[in-house]
Amino acid sequence: MDDKVFSLLEKMYADLSGRIDGLGEEIQDMRSHMATKEELQVIRDSMATKHDIVRLENKMDAKHNSLYARDKLTY
Repeated sequence: MDDKVFSLLEKMYADLSGRIDGLGEEIQDMRSHMATKEELQVIRDSMATKHDIVRLENKMDAKHNSLYARDKLTY
C-alpha cells in the first residue's frame, strides 16, 4: 500500500512540476509581448495629438460653416 501511495505522489509531483515549468514559460512569453512604459507613453502622446487635431478640425468646420452661411445671406 505504501509503495502505491508513494508511486502516486511521484506521478503527481512530476505532473505538477511539468505544469509549473510550462506556466513559467508562458509568463515569460506574455512579458515579452507586453508594452513597456515608454511604448505606452508614446501611444498616449499619439492619442492626445489625434484628439487635439480632431478638436481643431471641429472648430474649423464650425467656423467654415458660419462663413458659408454668411456668404449665402450676402448673395
